[in-house]
Amino acid sequence: MALNRTVSELKFMTEREWEGYLIRHLNKAGALVFSVSSTAKRRNQAVDWPDLYICSRKWTGWLELKTGDRPRAKGQEKRLMQIENEGVRAYILRFKDGMYRIEKPIQGCVAAFVCEDPAAELLNRLRAVG
Repeated sequence: MALNRTVSELKFMTEREWEGYLIRHLNKAGALVFSVSSTAKRRNQAVDWPDLYICSRKWTGWLELKTGDRPRAKGQEKRLMQIENEGVRAYILRFKDGMYRIEKPIQGCVAAFVCEDPAAELLNRLRAVG
């Protein structure tokens, strides 16, 4: 899959395709990314953990990926709050209608933006949120 997708092309990606796209962009920006969702399918890992753990100089934390209006499962929301309560960043990153949305478990959307190349932009936005 091409690294340089347009926002209109992203609208038609499945959540799994979008995850791969984000991982490639985050790696391009120098971030280390661990995909829990792909590991869980292979190793029967514990459920309800966020999809990605990202480690970079700009931002480190957990991201649960959602597309469109797909709701978070109650277990996922509980896990995100547990992680946050331990002092570790844990957000939901949603892609809907051509926009990225950073959401917190209780507060909802805390940032929304459009970008063609999420490599650095996403990490900068996450850092700005906290």
